[in-house]
Amino acid sequence: MDKLGTYKQYSQAAKLVNSVAVFQTFASNEQVTQKLSDFNDLANKNTLGAEAVKFQIGSVVKKASEQAKVEKLQIFVELKFPISELSSKQQ
Repeated sequence: MDKLGTYKQYSQAAKLVNSVAVFQTFASNEQVTQKLSDFNDLANKNTLGAEAVKFQIGSVVKKASEQAKVEKLQIFVELKFPISELSSKQQ
């Protein structure tokens, strides 16, 4: 299986447990020339070091956190103002 297929499987598995999969991203040709393959390599062999890992994982965590807040707000609004009540009041 190619990497894209593997990433898709990891993403699908993460969704099953209401989570997200995080994949490291390397600079152009960095992965090939230095034979980098994971977050450990990114932290220890990349010029940005641990900051690169913090940034990549942090951005995914921030996005997931923001999405969770939106979903909680949507649930709150739906519980507080059920659509059935709103539509009956408008008639």
